[in-house]
Amino acid sequence: MESVSTEPHAGATQATKLGLSHWRDGHLCWYALYVRSCWEKRVSAVLTSQLPEVYLPMHRVWSRRTMERKEVEEPVFPGYLFVRCNLTKETWLTIKKTMGVVRILGIGDDPVPVPDHEIESLRQVLSVQPYITGHPRLRKGDRVRVVKGPMKGVLGTLVEVSRNRHKLVVSVELINRAVSTSIDVSMVERLDDV
Repeated sequence: MESVSTEPHAGATQATKLGLSHWRDGHLCWYALYVRSCWEKRVSAVLTSQLPEVYLPMHRVWSRRTMERKEVEEPVFPGYLFVRCNLTKETWLTIKKTMGVVRILGIGDDPVPVPDHEIESLRQVLSVQPYITGHPRLRKGDRVRVVKGPMKGVLGTLVEVSRNRHKLVVSVELINRAVSTSIDVSMVERLDDV
């Protein structure tokens, strides 16, 4: 007679250890990946063929790597990229096995989705303002929404207020990174609660 074990299935225990205790089956969510330094483009290229959507925010900067000064594209958030997928065990393993991926960001070992509005705001700012300045995550300042112009609907934080121009920061909270752009005073309104 076979004995019946009351212990959890080994695969279930392993899934819990790996932070896979809850899945978002059927839901495409954005996740932030932390990758090896200078591997953002390589990881993005590999994952693009395996996942529904991969987003590596890029911006143009002036580089002096050689004797001449030239414009190059660099990641907005060095060491990070975003993937939009239905995070199943198989998808999680595909991402983790990709050379250059360090981890999927989250709380402990539990992956946490990045809100869609943060990715959309970032995309919108980069499509309008390809020249941006990176900022560490900021905690002070008013939360605002852009109410007119090409960035209408973007949520951000004001970090500088001057007579005619404000500096607006759009952040991705999970990775503690943000980008900033200048915006006309008349184009933003304060948000009381976001």
